[in-house]
Amino acid sequence: MLKQSLSMWKEFRHPILFLIRFFVFYLTTNFIYGLYINSYDRVADPVTKVTTVHSAVVLRLVGTEVSVVPSATDPKVYLGNQERQVLSVYEGCNGVNVMIVFLAFIFSFTMPNRKMLWFVPMGLLFIYLINLFRIILLYFIAEHFPDYMYFLHKYFFTGIVYTFVFSLWYYWISKINVEQAPSHS
Repeated sequence: MLKQSLSMWKEFRHPILFLIRFFVFYLTTNFIYGLYINSYDRVADPVTKVTTVHSAVVLRLVGTEVSVVPSATDPKVYLGNQERQVLSVYEGCNGVNVMIVFLAFIFSFTMPNRKMLWFVPMGLLFIYLINLFRIILLYFIAEHFPDYMYFLHKYFFTGIVYTFVFSLWYYWISKINVEQAPSHS
């Protein structure tokens, strides 16, 4: 029995260690992020505010008159037009949770190395930009096609963002963090 357990451990050691590192990193950073969010009580945190402001800047660049109004009673920021508040941006919309999942995978898959010095910041930047693009599109959907808002927000854009993150992971595994196998001559 012990011999069989040791054999299974040797065979599955790397995936098991990956999962342990992933969940420890994810749960720890999520806990810290939760403390950060809770410290702002009934107002939006700075990351959510900045994300909303950046979305408004891009909307203005494409010719859309938009206002940014933090809620006085809830942890959200409104994007609106002259007539109404069109979109509520909450903490979950700022992309930080997706970034935590991205980081948990990268740091669990391999030990920190020099390649991470450029890949991690670039990955975080790309996630931030795709999230901005998501918020901007959701603004237009909420303004012009509100009947489709729930489905597109809940499923479609979530699928797109995570497909992008999976693509980053795949790129990390297959192109960036490839172990050089010794050549046999």
